[in-house]
Parts: sequence; structure tokens; C-alpha cells
Amino acid sequence: MKNQTIIFDLGKVICPFDVLIPCRKLTERCGIDPMEIKKLIFFGEPEALFETGKITADQFTAQVNQLLNLNLTTREFHDIWSPMFELDETMVALVDELRPSTQLILLSNTSPWHFEWVDSRYDIRSHFDELVLSYEVGWMKPAEPIYRAALALAEFPDTAIFIDDLEVNVTAAESFGIRAILFQGEHHLRERLNNLGYL
Repeated sequence: MKNQTIIFDLGKVICPFDVLIPCRKLTERCGIDPMEIKKLIFFGEPEALFETGKITADQFTAQVNQLLNLNLTTREFHDIWSPMFELDETMVALVDELRPSTQLILLSNTSPWHFEWVDSRYDIRSHFDELVLSYEVGWMKPAEPIYRAALALAEFPDTAIFIDDLEVNVTAAESFGIRAILFQGEHHLRERLNNLGYL
């Protein structure tokens, strides 16, 4: 019987990723340094707009083409930009261990390309009861509305705990009254959850 709610981040918690993998592939096409591409796209406006559902895949591709002086089709760019993720099997095992007693919510800043890519390969949906994805709700962490969207789905909102690898997202959650843990690996998380009585 479920008696608690835990809200998990996806990237670098359940699925480690390296954005330089696709950036290096783009470098082969345009000659721009991978770190600069990362800054322009991943930490720039195009990815943020795509991850909040404000632009379409075609518009995302068009913006990247303009920034990098390329002429990629949407399919070409999708196939370059999506494969940057792996699966942390130890974290999946922990999530599944929690399932009998815990309502599990996934709260992720992600794009349709990235979520569909990881879900098609790792069946992410099957491990969670609810999904709160930035491109569907129109907000990204650390903005308050995306946390509120997760809490609205929580069966035990008053005692819910949030886990994320970025301190800014953890600090934001705590400022909104949500208990949070900064993710520092499966062993550390398991220890924290055990000490707090969630395991």
C-alpha cells in the first residue's frame, strides 16, 4: 500500500547524459567548437523554447540552422541531437524498490525528442505513476508552476520529497515548501532516504 510520494528528476538522476556527444557531431558539420554549440543551443534560447513547448521541432531545427549556418532537415537534427542519454541501472533498481510503498512522480525539464528517445529505449514511463514534463506543462524548473504541477498530482503532497542533481532546483523546491535532496549518486541517495524513513 502506498503511503508516500517521491518526485524524481530524470536527467543525470535516472538517465545520465552528455550533451557534448551531439555537439561534437554538429562540429563535424559546421566547424564550431562543441562547447560553443552547447552554449548556443543547450544553454541558449532554442532548447529552452523547445523544452517549454513554445516552438515546434521544425522551428527548433530552423533556429539551430541559423545559429550554426547549417541546412539540416528536422529528421537529421533529431537523429543527431537525441542520442545523449544512458540509463543508471542502480537508480532504476532503487525506484522499483520504492514502488510498493511510494507514489513515484517524474518531474523533468525535457523536450519531446529527448523524452521520447529515452522512453523508447528504457521504458521510463513504466517505472513512474505520474509524469510532469516541461514541454507539456509549459514551465521549467526552477519556476514555481512546474513544482505545483507535480504537487497537484501527489497523493501525499505534505510529505513529498523531491530529488534533483542541480542545487538551484533543490533550493527552489525547498523555497516552495517541498522537502528536497541534492542527488549525489545512488548510494548517497539510498542512505538519505533510509535516514528519513522513505526506505
